[in-house]
Amino acid sequence: MKKVLPFISLLVVLLAGVYVFFLDTPSDNNKQSTIEINTFYPTKPCFRLPKFLTKHGIYKNVMIDLSQQKAKGVSFRFGHKFQKILHAKEWEKYDYFGTYTLDKDGNVYLVPMPFISIHDKTFEYQKHIYKLDTSSGKLSIYMSFDDVKASNLNPYGLTSIVYDCKSDRFYISAIDESTYDKAYGVIYVVDKKTKKILQKIEGFDALSLAILEDDTHHRYLLAGSAKDSALYAYNITSSGLNDKSVKLLELPNATQHIRKIRIKSKNMIKLQAIEFSYSLVASSDSMSRYRYHYSFRYDPKIKKFILEKRSK
Repeated sequence: MKKVLPFISLLVVLLAGVYVFFLDTPSDNNKQSTIEINTFYPTKPCFRLPKFLTKHGIYKNVMIDLSQQKAKGVSFRFGHKFQKILHAKEWEKYDYFGTYTLDKDGNVYLVPMPFISIHDKTFEYQKHIYKLDTSSGKLSIYMSFDDVKASNLNPYGLTSIVYDCKSDRFYISAIDESTYDKAYGVIYVVDKKTKKILQKIEGFDALSLAILEDDTHHRYLLAGSAKDSALYAYNITSSGLNDKSVKLLELPNATQHIRKIRIKSKNMIKLQAIEFSYSLVASSDSMSRYRYHYSFRYDPKIKKFILEKRSK
């Protein structure tokens, strides 16, 4: 899968279609009944580019590339049509990465991903969050989760991360103990300064995470499920996450799962989906080749998400 999250807006041509989805509630008793989302906009990002990029004459128009197509691990694409690449051999030492987030100083935090095949350190790598230092460009282990135990039965460990500027916390997900039938995933709330785990939400397999804030300053952690084709939301409070979620919408294709979430414009969410399974071979192939794009518009008056565009 081409894991590229640009710092600039890229135009994607999407096919038209209209579907309506209610904010409904799954039957699981770990779900709450309602979430009152109001009008929302993209929030101004608090992060900055890594400082070491300027040493290489790179100041703008940069993408972090985790696609594994041009270079193993992580690389930076820049220049005209992003044709130039900055990559260090040292950035390959922990194998492959699936997604990332940045903080206010430009440090890059990376989540691992098993890819194509397994070797003797693959499972060990899946329990760490990695940090690419903003000043030195050195890649190291930032934090380890000893309860994350990837295995031959399920090679996936940590799967997603998002940095919350307002609370200076990370939201991190793992799906290592889950099976095709049962969700034993965890969403961790982690204090950035102390690396202390403040909270664990258990029983949800989050393949993707993002933060949404509406114009009444209510904040939500959005989570794309690895178990179904739906997008869920948790209330973010001053003390952490409400441990009950609500389903916001479903994709029209039940075999697809939301891998990326972006607040595109006023009341618009852009989603990227893949045909994910807990099988390494099938999932790696899907992640690298098949990506589906959806744009949903939210109507705050009727509390519905409307699918407006989709493309492959």
